[in-house]
Amino acid sequence: MRFSGYSRLNERETFLLRIHGLRWTPATTAMTRMRAALAGALVALIVALVVVGARRQPQIASTDRVPNYTFVTEIFAGQSLCQGNEIVPVGTAALRMTIGTYGKPGPPLVIRVTGPVSAATGARTVAIARGKLAEGWLQGVISVPVSRVAQTHAEARVCIANRGLWPVAIAGTTPPANYGFDDYLNGKPLASEVRIDYMLPGRPSWFSMLGKARDADDVRQGHLHRLDGVDRAAAADARAWRRAGARAAARGARGMSGRSITPAAAFACVRRTLARLHVPPTGAR
Repeated sequence: MRFSGYSRLNERETFLLRIHGLRWTPATTAMTRMRAALAGALVALIVALVVVGARRQPQIASTDRVPNYTFVTEIFAGQSLCQGNEIVPVGTAALRMTIGTYGKPGPPLVIRVTGPVSAATGARTVAIARGKLAEGWLQGVISVPVSRVAQTHAEARVCIANRGLWPVAIAGTTPPANYGFDDYLNGKPLASEVRIDYMLPGRPSWFSMLGKARDADDVRQGHLHRLDGVDRAAAADARAWRRAGARAAARGARGMSGRSITPAAAFACVRRTLARLHVPPTGAR
């Protein structure tokens, strides 16, 4: 049988159509081809996800989010740069920075990470991790191996000491951008801040990271479940909001007139909270 304007159906298509009680139309063939194309695309997507997820590469446990567009701090021979208020996540096995050597072989570097034993004021400082880089490395994005960090530390201090004979420069940012870190060069305060990435050991795959994705994201954003420093300020703001809402609800229930929370006051409260959380300014990336 020949359909007007269309080619003859093959025996298999005719058989399947008869079984299901369907009549052949141009739309029937078009729909079949569309479903086959969608199924092929889905299979290709699944294969691509498997390939990407199984790929092993260096993974970041956390970063301080400071841009590293330019070199901002020079560390001369014998000097030490320290950056405070860092959050060092559990599992860190290396610190990654962009370091320039002015074209010379890299000098030996020593890294020390310290922090308070607790959130209490005046708590003693202990060593968190230590590492070094031997002389002869090439400038660029450098990972310095350190002893593995056993637990997450907030308000940590990272110090990089130059034990060589020539200076190095570390990339970061300068004002007006401010990410809330305290930098000192041999005890002298600096306005600049440097970029530090905290790397996991080895080359884990994305699949192996799935169970840690949420924790890593919390650390990356600095949202630690603690009530000291930044989080204490944020919690205070949240309590103030709740008290204000409760007062407004009570006034409404009594039918009393009173001042409500104005948009300006709400915006000011949000700005204070963001400033305490060290959210970068709009112009910074």
